[in-house]
Amino acid sequence: RVIHNGLPDLPQNPVHANPAVQIGFLGTWFAWKGVEILAEVIKKTTHLPVHWNLFGEPSVETEATVGEICRMAVDKVTCRGFEPASALFKGLDMVFHPSIKFDPLPTVLIESARAGVPVVASRVGGTDEIVVDGETGLLYDAGQTDQAVRLITELVNDPDLRRRLGSRGRARFESEFRVEKMLKNYSELWSE
Repeated sequence: RVIHNGLPDLPQNPVHANPAVQIGFLGTWFAWKGVEILAEVIKKTTHLPVHWNLFGEPSVETEATVGEICRMAVDKVTCRGFEPASALFKGLDMVFHPSIKFDPLPTVLIESARAGVPVVASRVGGTDEIVVDGETGLLYDAGQTDQAVRLITELVNDPDLRRRLGSRGRARFESEFRVEKMLKNYSELWSE
């Protein structure tokens, strides 16, 4: 029996009219969340109408790379620090999750689905338990920056695809990842 982690509900992310596609990255603290991959992908997407939003504070291990990212593309990147989950997805068009190491169940992907924000994520650990490739987001092989750039470009150029993936992600959150369902499933498991 699989019991998914659940989250309390929040309203779906409203659609905004910003001309640049807003991409979020949550993982500046841990290098294994793909900070180096992020730097490469940002360099390869400077020609696209995108703006990167980096959330969280860097650690000693990641601060040089995060600092370089923020300096190299000052007009394309905003280092936003910590923001509550209820606020950080507002205004995002997609989330990039380039983990390079096993991540059993990346909560950021559940939070993205809850907000109705599509993701481009590396296929590691529990990612494909949350993201249905081509339905609720797009998956690529970990460490393959060219694949990631291709998928990001596809989403940047297709707002209808972003909306469809985001809506389907929200529907998947509703059916699989609400905290009420998790509690019900644990209650049933323990009463058997």
